[in-house]
Amino acid sequence: MDLRRANILGSCMLILICGGLGTQVMGIKSGVMVDPLGPRFFPGVILAMVAALSILVIGISIKNREEADTVFATRSGLTHTVLTLVIFVAYVVGLGTVGYAIATALFLFVLSAYYYGKVDKQLIAIAIYAVVSTIGVYLLFTHVFSIRLPRGVL
Repeated sequence: MDLRRANILGSCMLILICGGLGTQVMGIKSGVMVDPLGPRFFPGVILAMVAALSILVIGISIKNREEADTVFATRSGLTHTVLTLVIFVAYVVGLGTVGYAIATALFLFVLSAYYYGKVDKQLIAIAIYAVVSTIGVYLLFTHVFSIRLPRGVL
C-alpha cells in the first residue's frame, strides 16, 4: 500500500473512531443541568480536533500525488498495526465490562509487553508501570477533575 492511500484510509478510520467515541462522550452524565465545561467538554474538543486534522490529512493526501510512489508499510508493520487495533478494541469493550482500572492496567501491560517486553525481568517492570499509571490517571480524574470512570458490570 502506498503512503497516499494509507493516509486517506487511516484518516477515514480515525474519523469513524472519533464519531463512535463522540457518541460515548455525549452519554457521560454531568450531574448538573447546565455545565458548559463539564466532563464532556475536553474529550469532545479533543475528538473534534482529531477529526478536523484527519480531514486535513485527507485533503493534503488527495492534493499531493508524490506520495503514491512511497511504500507505507511492510507486511510485519501492517500486522503490528492490526494487532494494536484489536487490542485497543478489546480495551474499549473491557471498559464497559470489567471497568476502567482492570481494563486499563491490562491494556497497558499487554500493549507494552507486545512492543517492548522480553521474557525476563522487564515484564515485572512493565506490570508495575501499568498498575502505577492506571492508579495515577484514576486518582487524577476522580479527585482532581471529579469525573467518574467506568466501573464495569462485573
